[in-house]
Amino acid sequence: MADRRQMAVTRAIRALALVAGLVTSACLPSVAEAASCAAAETVQDAASAFIDAARSGSVSAFSSALSRYVNVDAMALSALGKFRGKLPPERRAEYVRNAQRYMSQFLADNAGRFQGNIQLTIKSCSGNLVKSSIGSGSDIAWRVSGNRIDDVQVSGIWLGLQLRQEFTSIIRQNQGYVTGLIDYLGRRGAGELPHKKN
Repeated sequence: MADRRQMAVTRAIRALALVAGLVTSACLPSVAEAASCAAAETVQDAASAFIDAARSGSVSAFSSALSRYVNVDAMALSALGKFRGKLPPERRAEYVRNAQRYMSQFLADNAGRFQGNIQLTIKSCSGNLVKSSIGSGSDIAWRVSGNRIDDVQVSGIWLGLQLRQEFTSIIRQNQGYVTGLIDYLGRRGAGELPHKKN
């Protein structure tokens, strides 16, 4: 059981690191390639914001990019899975803030991991799903709603699902109390429990 949980956390970290690597070094597709799809334009704009955040190396820059282009509230709440109903209403804002800080810190810690000139190509756009590929041939799918990214799939792994596996595992380790996760994320965000670079 512990090995499966560790494997899930490792997959989540790899997916996050790959996305961080992509946005830190991507060459954006031309406007013409995305002209027929507003969701593709959102992917382009988000990638540009994350490139700027990576150049600054700042956690706050990543947090700003997440706030602007990612539906952090929905992703954080979805990551609670079956424990969502146990989130104390008075701590909801704190939980979402801590989850965003956690993601921002992780991205900042891993932003420089992938170097080089990687070409991002939009392959298709259907409704709220944008499919793209990078120079190495890896496929990345982006689920977009309005001008916000709801989720990202890297190498067949949806980031939201991996966050759910990681967060619910932490909740289980805390006897099913969501407050244990909130406190854990708060400590990670405060630097008391540093992220491991992978």
